[in-house]
Amino acid sequence: MQVVVCAMILLASGQVLLDSPVARTEPRELYQRAAAAIAGQDLATATGLLEELTQNHSDSPLTEVAAFHLGECYLLQSQPAQALLLLQVWSKRIDTSDTAEQLEPGITNQTWQLLSNVLRGLPNDSRTLELLEEILAPSVDAVNEHLPDQWEMALALELSKRYERNKNFSAAQSWLGRAIEASARGDSSTDSELEHKFHCELPLAWAEHAISTEQPQTAVEVLQTALANRHQVDRELALRFLLAEAYFAAGQPARASEQFQWLTNKAAESNPPPAWLAAVTLRRAELLVRSRAIGEARTLLQQAKKEHDDFELAYEFDYLMARCAVARIEFDEAIGLLQQVIDAPAARGKEAFARAAWMLGEVHFLQRNYPQAVAAYAQVVSLDNFPQWQARALLQSAKCHELLGDALAAVADYRRAAEFSQQPEITQTAAERMAVIESATTNLR
Repeated sequence: MQVVVCAMILLASGQVLLDSPVARTEPRELYQRAAAAIAGQDLATATGLLEELTQNHSDSPLTEVAAFHLGECYLLQSQPAQALLLLQVWSKRIDTSDTAEQLEPGITNQTWQLLSNVLRGLPNDSRTLELLEEILAPSVDAVNEHLPDQWEMALALELSKRYERNKNFSAAQSWLGRAIEASARGDSSTDSELEHKFHCELPLAWAEHAISTEQPQTAVEVLQTALANRHQVDRELALRFLLAEAYFAAGQPARASEQFQWLTNKAAESNPPPAWLAAVTLRRAELLVRSRAIGEARTLLQQAKKEHDDFELAYEFDYLMARCAVARIEFDEAIGLLQQVIDAPAARGKEAFARAAWMLGEVHFLQRNYPQAVAAYAQVVSLDNFPQWQARALLQSAKCHELLGDALAAVADYRRAAEFSQQPEITQTAAERMAVIESATTNLR
């Protein structure tokens, strides 16, 4: 279908060009033969004819139009890089030609669309990144010095998108800045969209990636830079929330608390309260529990359970309440709250379930209710996607079996704990305990 459309366009424009008194015979013949080759779906022949026309007859009024269709031929033959290099050379001439738009109306917009198609067709590999950077590299005699601002913006924006997909956010931010500069020179209507991407969307994506890859300090620096600029309220809320999470992950609870308090104060200005207030309250409570402010945390959680009973993570309030109960040595209350987390449909299959079941085992362990502890740990072991929690549960379950005098069950759990674990301390503890049990068993014999 693409070949047929290309042929129709080329033949139609070719008829106008053939009637043009300024087109010399040889260029016209080359153009006509190229149009016929495309009509016959012989793109290789058409490409050769158009290459000859553009290379040997650069002063012909047909050349800019021929260059455009040559780019189409390259793209149709899955040669987007070749098409891009061609457009690098000819885009300015097509854009400023006195005859190209007259001979083929709309060619300027069509060339812009062709560039978009070419960029989409480029493979996502290092060579493409190198090619785009080479075209945009500053040089005294470089062709890109004459690229239209709109094209420079498109190429820089494409580089930014590709680097973002590759998780190289620093490069993505740099090229996005280049796109904004080109857009400003061209007085583009997309300025506000690019600015929003630069100051909000990209920093948020960068920070989220940094937190997920255990680089919270990088996230802090990125978000602090973004917040140094003035933003609309909705942007600042998103940035501050993630900054609080970054401080939290970086082990800076005081700074995290400051950000969460700012968000809480901002929420108080809204009526009704915004939906995100529940998540902020949850984090504030967790910080209080971590800092051992148990009384304050308990009060906040009791209030949160009433005000945010429809919160999708409401079971996390119960988990933190259970931690408060353990800290107050109120084990029966803790057991009831942890069982609520385990029974919550929303927690099923999530880490919250594994965490709560493991802690339930710990509470029973502290009470020396070893059979109940083993049963709780078994709920964690039965999962299939949380190996570290499973390793911890197996280690504790093995200790219970030891205390219950079941050496065989203890060794079996220690062995499985070592298999699941990726933490050297768990593996070492399991190995040491197995050695002790096996030695004791041998001595008894």
